[in-house]
Amino acid sequence: MLATERENAIVPAQIRLIAASCVVALHLLTGTAAFAEEAASTTGTAPQNGLSFTVTPYLWIAGISGTVSTPFSRVPERSVEANFGDTLSNLSGFAFMGSAEMRYGRFGLLADVLTLTVESDVSTPRDRLFLGGKGRFSTTSGTVLGTWRAWEDGSNALDLGAGFRPWSVNTRLSLNEGLLAARTLKPSASWIDPVLALRYTRRLGTSWSASVYGDVGGFGAGSDLTWQLLGTINYQVSDSISLRAGYRHMQLEHRKQGTDVDVGLSGPLVAVSFRF
Repeated sequence: MLATERENAIVPAQIRLIAASCVVALHLLTGTAAFAEEAASTTGTAPQNGLSFTVTPYLWIAGISGTVSTPFSRVPERSVEANFGDTLSNLSGFAFMGSAEMRYGRFGLLADVLTLTVESDVSTPRDRLFLGGKGRFSTTSGTVLGTWRAWEDGSNALDLGAGFRPWSVNTRLSLNEGLLAARTLKPSASWIDPVLALRYTRRLGTSWSASVYGDVGGFGAGSDLTWQLLGTINYQVSDSISLRAGYRHMQLEHRKQGTDVDVGLSGPLVAVSFRF
């Protein structure tokens, strides 16, 4: 009975940390790669033969929903529901996100990096074996994609991309002393997802265009499957500045050591791109 209660006390905390990992990493990490790829598409689709460099800050107001399954028989599955405010309210310490893309003619190179920490209090059932605690989640990752413009005319452009996305995730779960002595769990994981990407841009006028971006990755090498779709309407303010607004959905399936994560994120987004 003691072992069973201990299991039940720890599981909800672990589930919350897994959910926080999904929310943060998907909101801030994979969004960087998608938007950097999207940013490389200027409103016009005429060939660009010279060297160009693009950076894009953005805001994705996304919510998350899905399920997390665990190897614990008493809590085999837990629903995950959170909004963007839940993530922002739990940010702790230093957070950095940046992305850039260099293009030369038909070829491009995308790079981005992210590091951040999320921290929140943890509740334990009935506060008997453990009197609550604190969870801390840290992640560092980058994405590298090579791109190639496969088709282009005066009104349309099609880009293909391939690369990889490494992840490093560290979790610290500290449980306060109750009937049992205080304890700290430090699970961590790292993996690399291969990624294939495609982007189509259609010019709608002198200053307007529409873009659709999609990628798929994982393939069992790291995640079992990760994919996303992003559509934006773009307005070119000048030769170097573009405004973007649209909608995005991202899905992640990751299974390891009996813990299955299947979550999706969806929501509107806005961005501004600077091209040099």
